[in-house]
Amino acid sequence: MAFAFLSGISAQEYIPFPPDSTSMWRVNIYNWNPNPWEVTTRRLLIFQDGQTVFNGKVYNNFFASGDITTEWSNGNTSTSTFSHSEYCTIRTEESKVYVLEFTIEHLLFDYALQSGDTVPDDFYINYGSQNPIVVSSVDSVLIGNLYHKRYNFADPLYNGTAGWFIEGIGHQFGIMESACMTPDQGSSFLCYAENGESLFQEGALCELTVNIPEILPAVLNPKISPNPTTGLVSVEFNTPHEMQISVQILDITGRIIKNEGWLVNYGLNARCIDLSGLRNGFYMIVFEGSNGERLFNQRVVLQH
Repeated sequence: MAFAFLSGISAQEYIPFPPDSTSMWRVNIYNWNPNPWEVTTRRLLIFQDGQTVFNGKVYNNFFASGDITTEWSNGNTSTSTFSHSEYCTIRTEESKVYVLEFTIEHLLFDYALQSGDTVPDDFYINYGSQNPIVVSSVDSVLIGNLYHKRYNFADPLYNGTAGWFIEGIGHQFGIMESACMTPDQGSSFLCYAENGESLFQEGALCELTVNIPEILPAVLNPKISPNPTTGLVSVEFNTPHEMQISVQILDITGRIIKNEGWLVNYGLNARCIDLSGLRNGFYMIVFEGSNGERLFNQRVVLQH
């Protein structure tokens, strides 16, 4: 990992988010509940898969696979796994990075910030900040073959730690995780990789595989199109054996508005879902196995 001050580097255009179609991230998210005492850790492997068009703007879809472990005060633990779960939707325009939350677009970061600038309160990662966050310096880090701008923050963020944001990569708490979490929450950026090779990491091993049990790859290579749709959605996927799955349609509040049971065959399956009777907006298509385990989910935009 190489660092340099920008004054010694030739000018370059901004680096989009993500920098590469094979980009992957490792992020851990923590929650602590004192009563009853329990700690939950979500270990995410984040990757890009496909795009969404909304209001004429093209966003990159990011998904996550990984596991969730809960520990209780009596020493018991419980672990579950998930695969291809929707993580976020991001686009880059000129020097700005935006994240789409349901139908509302937020500014995630602005690469035009310079040393001495205050990070605006409306930045997605800055929600809930009690004190202004100031860019103390801008330098650079060599990731792969490209220098990425690194914005160092003068003011303490979560847990009293001074922060950073790296162009096209994220910040020390993740990608879109808040830098202003409450004491019972936390997250950490572990590493960034391309083509299965770790290029940047923060003092931790960069594990680029996920321990997923056999049930999770039950739905392989899922494809949903068109997206956006005017009503009919085509769903194609492969399964390793005949199985019963539940297909749910959720609105933006998480309410189940349609639920179908499908008996799917070994190999390639192709089905259609009719959303034409619903109002314009975002909907989530969720596949669940016979034991209620989530196999796949993806957000769909309905525009009549």
